[in-house]
Parts: sequence; C-alpha cells; structure tokens
Amino acid sequence: MIDRKKKLRSDIIKKFESVIYFCKVAGYDHRNFYTFLNSNSVNEEMYQEARHKLNKIAVKHIEGQINQEDRDAIRICIAKINKYKPGSFTNFKKMHPRFDSNYLSNVTKGRLKNETPKYRALIKILKRDYNLKLKKHEFTKKV
Repeated sequence: MIDRKKKLRSDIIKKFESVIYFCKVAGYDHRNFYTFLNSNSVNEEMYQEARHKLNKIAVKHIEGQINQEDRDAIRICIAKINKYKPGSFTNFKKMHPRFDSNYLSNVTKGRLKNETPKYRALIKILKRDYNLKLKKHEFTKKV
C-alpha cells in the first residue's frame, strides 16, 4: 500500500502541482489527506476515492499560476511600450523601477510560476496604463 500511496502522491503532484491544491478541488481537508498519505495503515476506500477524483477532475488552469497566454500578452504589451526597442524592457523599467529587466524576463519566459503580490501589481499597472487585456481563465472546478 505504501508504494501505491507514493504513486498516488506523485500522480497528484504531476497533475495538480501540489497535494494541497488537489485537496482544495477534491474537497478534502489537506491535513487529514496528508495523514492518510503518510500513514502505514491501509484505507482502501480512501485510496480508491482519491484515485477516482484524481482521474475525474479535469485541470484547466490552476488558480494562482501564470499561464503562457498571459505571459505572451504581457510580453506584447511591454513591447508596444518600447516602440524604439521592441523586446526590450528598458523604457518600462525606467517608468516603473520596481520592475527590473530580470523580473520582467522571469515573468515573460516562465521562470516565475505563480502569481505573487508583485506580479499582481505589474498586471494592475499594465491594465490601467497600457490597456493590457488578459483572457478570463476557467479554473479547475471543485468536485
């Protein structure tokens, strides 16, 4: 059973990025679910239910993660600001020194995985001052 639980945990992380997010959409208390995963006891009913929910829940967009469509829209928006040097973050970082080239590169290239307060501040500025349009994403639905 322990190997099956390890496989279940790895499948959950592969699909949902974290056990906590899986628990949120599956309707489990994450503390109890971690106890189940880490215990040596056999709870076949819980295992089968979790495996069923893992297979049943379709992950569309994980809430709090930055997806590629948003990255592309941000990159294009910033490129339009830098009319003389498209692809450069120079003009934007001069107007908004809080966002240096490394940070903007991390956002647009995918190295920043999750939304942070700084990321949300960037989006707010881009929407307010530069007419950034982001698509509404359909998040993974709770079971």
